[in-house]
Amino acid sequence: MKTHPKIICTVALLICPLFQWATLKKVNFNTALHNGLISSQATSHGSHQGFCMEVTVKNLSPDSLEVSLEPGLKLNSEKETDQDIIVVRPAIFVLSKGKTLQQSVYGFCCQAHNTSPSKGAKYNFKSKPDEKLRMLANYLSTTNHDDETMQRSIWAISDSNQTASIGAHKNLDSTITKLRQLVSHIKGEPIPDYLLEQKTYVLPNGRLYTINVALKGHMSYNNPTYQYCYLKMYNAQNQQVNVEIGQWIDGTNQGNYNFDVPAKTLSKGTYTLKLEANNKILGEKKVMI
Repeated sequence: MKTHPKIICTVALLICPLFQWATLKKVNFNTALHNGLISSQATSHGSHQGFCMEVTVKNLSPDSLEVSLEPGLKLNSEKETDQDIIVVRPAIFVLSKGKTLQQSVYGFCCQAHNTSPSKGAKYNFKSKPDEKLRMLANYLSTTNHDDETMQRSIWAISDSNQTASIGAHKNLDSTITKLRQLVSHIKGEPIPDYLLEQKTYVLPNGRLYTINVALKGHMSYNNPTYQYCYLKMYNAQNQQVNVEIGQWIDGTNQGNYNFDVPAKTLSKGTYTLKLEANNKILGEKKVMI
């Protein structure tokens, strides 16, 4: 039977791409980099959270590769004063032999004391693995938390910021409570049952400036009679700081007092909130800033 040349050409064109990907190998990013299967570089998009990094990967192996860049990888800033970035979303690079791909990668600052990187700032992959951050990043990769919540959770570990700041900009729900529980477990500390609302600003020089906005939560109290009560705050030396709120409270043996007090002027430390009336303490609660 005579075969038409056009049919042979068409079949060949269909088969060639199949041979190109026939030896596709799946490999972890770190393993591929360590074994010389790939070369890679990373640069900043000019931010410290979200899709803030661009990672370039080149296939140096004789095979086609599927390279998995996994959550928990720390990108090391080549400029000592710039922030390192921890990856919290996976990225996949599928590369035929000799091919180079670029992809934006989702991550967050894990050095709040350093400066936010400028656009084009160079990064490498020389940082030692951080098991605590890796555990958190793996968990965050399975959630849909907003950037503010994720960033606060990372700083709670990387910079020992207060776990109470996680989710404080919004109402607590079961997903944020679970995240706060995980972070507390990783840090080996009690789970806070109050909120420390904070705001962070990027200054013109790239430095981060964080202010405490408010402390929110509730405390139980015993108030035998309807009377005017004061909520006062004391520092670790039992000195009253400039927080005092007064209101009438109904008499009840087991009340629940909701508080929302300004925290902008409060420095780092342990404080005690006390609900007082007629020189008696009706309820109290310890908080940390």
